[in-house]
Amino acid sequence: MKKILIAAAVSVIASASPAFANTANTTVYAQISAQCDITSPGTTLVALSGATELGNIGIICNSAQGFTATAQSLHAGKLVDETNHSGTAYDYVLNVDGVGDVALDGTYNQVFGGNNGQFINGITLGSRINVTGATGPAYAGVYQDTISFSITAN
Repeated sequence: MKKILIAAAVSVIASASPAFANTANTTVYAQISAQCDITSPGTTLVALSGATELGNIGIICNSAQGFTATAQSLHAGKLVDETNHSGTAYDYVLNVDGVGDVALDGTYNQVFGGNNGQFINGITLGSRINVTGATGPAYAGVYQDTISFSITAN
């Protein structure tokens, strides 16, 4: 009798239809937008000989591939007489902490490598210009230049 009951139970289990499973997936994600910003000192009165502190350049960038910082002078690294009456100009060199002397007779690019956590929170680099000499007599006037700084994620 036991054998009959066991055989009947096995028969019922074997004849039952299998249960079908249904699976649904949910994808979750987060996104952090790229942020690369640079700030520069404002207008600064400089000495026409020797070095003058300009102030801090601020850099913040969260690109894991790093970034390229660019500096460019409107007058190719020269303080020029804005009235253009004298033809005199004063050559200068930009100096940035951690970078060194930068001649601005063309566009200067500095590539900073990726995975550098210090740039995520932002850093400041001191800057100064060193006026190296005049190309003519020291006529009265306002001698100036504009330095543009930019930053691009790599």
